[in-house]
Amino acid sequence: MAQYITYSAHGLIPPRSRPLIPGGGPQTVAEVLDRWVRECPEADALVGRDRRYTYAELDEAANRAASALASLGVHSGTRVAASLPNRTDIVVAFLGAMRLGAIWVGINRPLAAPEKAYMIEDAQASVFLAAAEAAAEIEELSGRLPTLQHIVRVGEDPTDSP
Repeated sequence: MAQYITYSAHGLIPPRSRPLIPGGGPQTVAEVLDRWVRECPEADALVGRDRRYTYAELDEAANRAASALASLGVHSGTRVAASLPNRTDIVVAFLGAMRLGAIWVGINRPLAAPEKAYMIEDAQASVFLAAAEAAAEIEELSGRLPTLQHIVRVGEDPTDSP
């Protein structure tokens, strides 16, 4: 007979009334990354088929991505839509957006261009990050997207950063 247990009963999931990190530690994604950079900068943070990052390297890449996004006018509350492959690029772009307090709007890559355009407009995203093909599709529909100000092509070269 199967025995069912709850993770919270065994202390594996903290009750919702407590912060996720004991002692009221970092609560944002950017703050969590900052903590790991301080505590173990040379440890592996992100390992993908295309690239490997230590926490220090990931922090540096996220800061470059944040600077690039900030140069496009992204700031706290700006909606950044992204339809990127499951590679390290998407993590770096996400962390860059989080550094700025932006709102991340993930868009599933297999969606058709009109569906992606609908999601961009519905979210009122001003920036769209995508691989070349998806970026080109949205460029063709950009006349229907009044809030979209920038389409950023994230290179297919794994050494490119957003």
